[in-house]
Amino acid sequence: MNKTGLVLFRSDNLRLNDNHVLIKAHRENTNVLHIFIYDSKIFGINNKLYKYKDLSQLDYPKTSIFRSKFIIECVENLKKNLKNLNNDLIIKHGNIGTILKDICEKYKIDNVYTNQGKANFEKNSLKNIKKKLGNNVNFNIVWENTLVPINRLPFNIETTFPNTATSFRKKLESNCNINFPEKIPKIKKQHINVNIESDVINLDILGFTDKEILKNKQLPIGGEDAALNRINDYFWDKQLLHNYFDTRNELMGENFSSKLAHYLSSGCISPRYIVHEVLRYEKTVYKNKSTYWLIFELYFREYFIYYSEYYGSKIFQKCAVKSKTTYNWCNDLKLFKLWCNGETRNPLIDAFMIEMKNTGYISNRGRQIVASYLTRDLNIDWRLGALYFQSMLIDYDPALNWGNWNYSAGVGSDPRENRYFSIPKQAEKFDPKYKFIRHWLPKFNYHNDSYIKRLLRKGTRSNKIKSKNRITNYYKKSY
Repeated sequence: MNKTGLVLFRSDNLRLNDNHVLIKAHRENTNVLHIFIYDSKIFGINNKLYKYKDLSQLDYPKTSIFRSKFIIECVENLKKNLKNLNNDLIIKHGNIGTILKDICEKYKIDNVYTNQGKANFEKNSLKNIKKKLGNNVNFNIVWENTLVPINRLPFNIETTFPNTATSFRKKLESNCNINFPEKIPKIKKQHINVNIESDVINLDILGFTDKEILKNKQLPIGGEDAALNRINDYFWDKQLLHNYFDTRNELMGENFSSKLAHYLSSGCISPRYIVHEVLRYEKTVYKNKSTYWLIFELYFREYFIYYSEYYGSKIFQKCAVKSKTTYNWCNDLKLFKLWCNGETRNPLIDAFMIEMKNTGYISNRGRQIVASYLTRDLNIDWRLGALYFQSMLIDYDPALNWGNWNYSAGVGSDPRENRYFSIPKQAEKFDPKYKFIRHWLPKFNYHNDSYIKRLLRKGTRSNKIKSKNRITNYYKKSY
C-alpha cells in the first residue's frame, strides 16, 4: 500500500548524512515530502526571551542575528542538497502545527517524522503539533543526534541517572558501542505534484534591519557542506587533531579548537560521524591523548543531553536539581547589562563578552570564566546569564547551555557547589601576554602589562570588598 510521509526538519537536525529521521521516513513511505518551518515563536527580532516571575525581563531576541544568519544558511544548503537528489525542501515561516496540518490535509499525508526535543519548550511544541494533527496522521518522533540512542543506555533513565559526567561517561564507554554513521538514504523522487510556494526568509524578514555587525567578521558558514569541509580541513588537510588537547584552551585563532560546536547544535553533522572520523584518524595518522579527548568531550555533550532528559524542567529553575542553594543571587539588571556589554572594567571578562556580542561565539574556557564571574563575583542570578547565552550563541543547544550553567552555578547534580575561577589566574594561564584582551579591547595597546594586571582584580573576590561596594565604586570612571 502506497503511503505518503513528511519529514519535518528542525533547527537541530539539518543534514542528509546519518539522519535516522530521514532514513525511517524513506524506508516506510512511497512518497516523501520535506519541510523546514521557521517557528514564529522562536525566529524574529521581536520574540523576546522567556520571562521568569522573579527576574527582570530581558530585552533580547530568542534567536540573535548571528544564529539566525547561520540557520538560514543551513536551511538553504539542505534545500540545495535535496535538489541535487531530485527532491526539494519546502520552507515556511509561522505556526508549525497550523502549517503542518494544512499540508497534511492537502496532500493526504499518512506519516510525519521529526526528531526529539531536548528541553521543555521543544517537547511541549512537539506535543502541540501531534495534537494539532489529530489521529489521522501518525506522528513519529525519532531519537537522534546522540552517540548512543536512549533505548541502548546501560541504565533506565526514567528511574536513575549518574550523578557526575565522569560516571556517566564510564558507563557508556564500558557498555555501549557507537554505531557507524549511516550514509544518505536513497531519496525517493516525488510522485505527487506539490504546489506549495516556499516563503522567502532572510534577516530583513526576521526584523534584523541593522546588519552592520555582520560586516568584516569571520563568521562560520552554516550547512552540512561546511560541516564536512571543516572536518576535512581540521582532521585531514591540516592534521591538527593530534594537537587538540594542548591547544583547546587557547583563546584566539581559527584552529585552536575543532570549531564543530555550531555544526553539532544545528545537526549539520552527527556526533557519530565525528567519532568514526576520529577513529579513522587514529588508525591512519596518529593516536594520542588529543584524539581521545575530542571523543571525551562528545561524551560530556552526551551527558548534558541525557541530564536534560532526566531532570526536565528542573534545570531551568533557580535551584535546578538541588533542593536548595546557599547562594542568594541578586537581580540587578543594570549590573547584568554591564556584564553583557563588556563594560565591567575587568579586561578579561570584557574581552570575552565583547567577542560574543560581536560574533555570537565564545570559547569553552571563556564561557566558564564569565559564568563564574557573573555568579560568584557579581552575585547575579545564573538564569540571566543562561538566557543571554541562549539569545547570543550561534551554537546554542538548550540541554548543553542550561546544563553547563547548572554546573557553573553549583546547582547541578555534581556534588561540588562552590566552583570558582580566579580571573587573574585564568588570565595568567590562558592569556599571559594579554593578546586576547588587546585584540578585543584595542585601548589596552596603549597600556603596559602591569596596568592590565591590576585591572584583572576588578569586581572579583580578590578585592576583599563587599560585593555591593565592589560594583558601585569602580563604575564611576572608565578604563
